[in-house]
Amino acid sequence: MNKRLNELISETGIPDADLKISADDITRRVTASITAAPSERKRYMRHKILKASLIAACAAVICTAAAFAASPAGREAIGNIISYFQNDKVNEITDTEELAKYSAQIGESVTKDGITLTLDNAAVDDNYLHVFCTLTSDEPFYEGSEPIGHNAYAKAYEKMWVEVRINGQHDVSVAGNHSSTQGYFADRYTFKTVYKYNISASELPDTIKVEVLADKHDSENPINLTELQNRALTDEEKSRIWYVSADIDRKAAKEATVIAKTNINIPDTDASIEKIVLSPFGNQLVTTGGGNIAEKVALFDENGVSLDILDTDVIGEENSYEFLKADTNTVEIKIVPILSDDAGTGEISHKIGDYPIRYELPDGLGSIVVTGVRADGGVVSIDYYKDGFVPCGTKFGLRDENNSDVALEGITPMPDHIDRVHYDTKSYTARLIFGGYDETGYYMVPDENVSDEAIKEAISSLTVTYPKGVKLDYDNAQIVKLH
Repeated sequence: MNKRLNELISETGIPDADLKISADDITRRVTASITAAPSERKRYMRHKILKASLIAACAAVICTAAAFAASPAGREAIGNIISYFQNDKVNEITDTEELAKYSAQIGESVTKDGITLTLDNAAVDDNYLHVFCTLTSDEPFYEGSEPIGHNAYAKAYEKMWVEVRINGQHDVSVAGNHSSTQGYFADRYTFKTVYKYNISASELPDTIKVEVLADKHDSENPINLTELQNRALTDEEKSRIWYVSADIDRKAAKEATVIAKTNINIPDTDASIEKIVLSPFGNQLVTTGGGNIAEKVALFDENGVSLDILDTDVIGEENSYEFLKADTNTVEIKIVPILSDDAGTGEISHKIGDYPIRYELPDGLGSIVVTGVRADGGVVSIDYYKDGFVPCGTKFGLRDENNSDVALEGITPMPDHIDRVHYDTKSYTARLIFGGYDETGYYMVPDENVSDEAIKEAISSLTVTYPKGVKLDYDNAQIVKLH
């Protein structure tokens, strides 16, 4: 057992009697330890995919990396990925255990002009490509307080653009919706980032070449990115921009994937479900046509368990929708149309303090179960899970002892852009932030004039607002057999 795994054992308090457990078991316990202490996570950021930039180096570095878990290098990959997610500025974007199992450790670095890019890890299946990078600089990226959220990206990439490509011509930054990027400053000289690209609508071979290419915005000899959509980079072009690449074998992850091709039309939309993909890194409905189907259908497995469809952006005519509570052992999925009479919204309110708190929705729907509410760093975090089907459009609110909306120092808390997902427990954390916005619409640091003590004193009850008149049309449900 290598040094990193021994460190993880010590950090998470695994008993000496359990030292012979497998690397996968250690990973599972580490993941549980990470999510068991939410009060230690003061801030995290989630950022929808932007055309961010990444500083790479001027050299062609090619390596072949296979997916592994049992080898010493594979165990080290587990440590690298877990250490990334242990940072209190990020949240999991995929099940950590599965990500570690199929991750390829690369560790290739290139340096130019005092800047080093390390391509740490990559992992890919039929749903997602993950690319982990570390950027270091001889000069500090920033002075004063640390930039967070979108401001961190702006500071790290203010002089550079970046693209991540597959097999020379596939620009994955525009591959599909439901992609995300996270990054944070480990210190003033180090920026760490992970890209999660949705590739579920792509047809890719077992081995793919992942390329990271970048250049300065004011380059005197720029690359024509539009032209590159139709061809691969030449060696001469690689030599004059900053470039790094690796070949990734995704055969093991593909073999663990279940795909069911379908052609199911969704009522009241132009969309249809073309296939269902259950893979190590997540489960997705892949659709064509317009309309957000998360508002139009509910999913259930063969045991009647409601499968939560996650909130996502919708782009163009091809989209994917991730859902939880299913895996590659799921036998069938029932797709049930949602009926809605647009009757407005209803509200349920409960006093906080004793948990869990169950918010039972009407019309035979499911419940939202709140397991904790806490204030930390000007952010109110609400931990919850869904028991049964809960429609899109539910949201939380804070009320004082007079049943009025909580507002402190003239600041009303606003919801974060998307709820954090805990993949191991199939639960969520919503955040209400006492802060402002930057010029792009992303949250800045919460207002320092609003103390956590004042927030705790002001909150008396928690409300759930939900769409009224929502019912499930079981008579017109369709069943997809997966095995």
